[in-house]
Amino acid sequence: MGRLARAAKIGLMVLGGWVAAQVAVRIWRRLFPAPVSPIVSPIFEAPLREIGQPRHVTFRHIGLGPGMRVLEIGAGDGFYTCEAARLIGPEGRLTAVNSQPRAAALLADRVHREGAANVAVRLAQ
Repeated sequence: MGRLARAAKIGLMVLGGWVAAQVAVRIWRRLFPAPVSPIVSPIFEAPLREIGQPRHVTFRHIGLGPGMRVLEIGAGDGFYTCEAARLIGPEGRLTAVNSQPRAAALLADRVHREGAANVAVRLAQ
């Protein structure tokens, strides 16, 4: 077998393994849905997240603007929450929902710290 054929075979095996892993993860998540742990939450706050998907791009994509009413389900640590609250302004209202008490408490602390008076934090039952 030539070098090119061997390299192609290895490449296809690696690609096949990656695809199989992605399928397995998606099946696992569908069978066993779980919220993100507050322990993992700081990873989502990493500065690189803003580089990968800037908040202003997300907000522009969904058409977020002044005076809107927003429901944010799975708000986590508030990566989007407080910035969205500033964008919708004092006339807008944002309800941020978390399913874990600790995550909701951390979010409420952040909302208070950042002075987002137009945000209501709720715990999903």
